[in-house]
Amino acid sequence: MLRLEILPRLIADSYHDTRREAFEEASRRKAAPVAPDAVTRIEESPYGGYRVYTVSLRVAMEVFTDMAESGVFPTPSGGRKSTPYR
Repeated sequence: MLRLEILPRLIADSYHDTRREAFEEASRRKAAPVAPDAVTRIEESPYGGYRVYTVSLRVAMEVFTDMAESGVFPTPSGGRKSTPYR
């Protein structure tokens, strides 16, 4: 699973003591998205409890593409741009 901590947030992260509270916050965010490509996730916080965060799918793809092109992620082409299939 890709880790999304590196991405800019559309809404500030929120922290909750219980999974139920985190789910309620995530449901609220999904019911009124801040952007058409908003993705909201819940994960366990390293400090205890749960964290809810919302990122842009478009920005995520741009960041991951830039990282792959710069060699941060291994790619089948070794970081080189590949020729599109015809």
